[in-house]
Amino acid sequence: MHAFADESRRGDYLVCAATIAPADLTDARKALKALRAPKAARIHMSHDSRRAHEIIRGVVALDVRAHLYVARLHGRSERRARDEALAAMVTDLDTMGVRQLWLESCDQDRQDRHVIRAALMASSGPGFPFRHALPTSEPMLWVPDVIAWAWGKGGHHRKAVADLVEVHTLP
Repeated sequence: MHAFADESRRGDYLVCAATIAPADLTDARKALKALRAPKAARIHMSHDSRRAHEIIRGVVALDVRAHLYVARLHGRSERRARDEALAAMVTDLDTMGVRQLWLESCDQDRQDRHVIRAALMASSGPGFPFRHALPTSEPMLWVPDVIAWAWGKGGHHRKAVADLVEVHTLP
């Protein structure tokens, strides 16, 4: 399996990892590109929320599973919440047999690499390579964005993705 991860802040700090078999990547990427708005470089729910129903339906049709790590921000800094969610996610992905991880690149890549390396060293799994990528270069990074947005939005959006999602609430 390969994993693609992104974060969202909606009261809590959410990190979502979407997993997919490598054999399904080509078709999934093609389907995601077809869901983009005309002339858009990517799907991002902060810009595409008017088309949420169509986009969520398209993501649900893909053969993906999602693991959502929820870190409450009460008493935690955003950086600490991110670190704890990333470490938990990486440890779980390693024990699930994920062979590669892509994360959406941002201004925190350096700190993320440190946290991920430490989590992989502490994990009992075999480890895996990981990389940061821009969402304009990897359509699969749109999937965790859509799922985390839908979960955080709640209501019928959350219900639409619920069968794909396993929630991990951090202490």
